[in-house]
Amino acid sequence: MSIFDFDFLAAKNRAAGFILYLLVGWTGLGLAFALVDLLIALPIPKDENGMIEI
Repeated sequence: MSIFDFDFLAAKNRAAGFILYLLVGWTGLGLAFALVDLLIALPIPKDENGMIEI
């Protein structure tokens, strides 16, 4: 995910990393983040290759 750095969190605090993994992996939270990213990316104009710059 673009918002959370799982490797950093898991290295600092294993329990928090596991809980965050469960929240994103087993709930609709990951889908919600993906939809927000999609809504942000849709209005950005694309170049000749169909790519956007964020």
